[in-house]
Amino acid sequence: MSVAQVRVLIGDLPKWDRQTTTGDGTTKRFILSSLPIITDTEILTVDGVTKTNPTDYTVSADLGLVTFVAAPGDQAALAIQFSYAELSDETITAIIALQPNVYLAAAMCAESLAGKYSSAVDKQVGDLRLSFSQRAKAWSDLAGRLRTSASRNSMFAPYAGGISIADKQASADDTDRVQPAFTATLHNNPETGADVFE
Repeated sequence: MSVAQVRVLIGDLPKWDRQTTTGDGTTKRFILSSLPIITDTEILTVDGVTKTNPTDYTVSADLGLVTFVAAPGDQAALAIQFSYAELSDETITAIIALQPNVYLAAAMCAESLAGKYSSAVDKQVGDLRLSFSQRAKAWSDLAGRLRTSASRNSMFAPYAGGISIADKQASADDTDRVQPAFTATLHNNPETGADVFE
């Protein structure tokens, strides 16, 4: 089970973004508007020079916070390209550790996103409408479908019953057990015990 498998099941595939700003010589922290950031996907430049994580800066994936070791100079051109998604890799990894299969892990991820959007308020300004309740319902519906898939895939676990002597004896001793219609001796002659087809 992997982060990529969970992302495919919930449709949370990473998207790319590029954001720019200008330094002022004192500010070390910058907030990105798209988050959470997928770890180790960022490419950050200052005046066209690529910077290194963590030597020159650090990134908080869930907060979308970039913190420089030294503040970029006044009027320095900052650009950062990165991928982001609804859930961070770290969040999905933690959920995977709690679940026995990929469908249940994906369902839990979808439920967490349903919770995230259910706490947001629908907004409308003129013709523009943000409907977070519909997003919450979509994630919740997906979680239900994934839980159904999880139960379907685990319902038919193979069992090779009757292999051990103890299993055979327990079955034979069960007085409440319905006797099978077909047996190994079904075609034997009741008088001789020999197979009638021999």
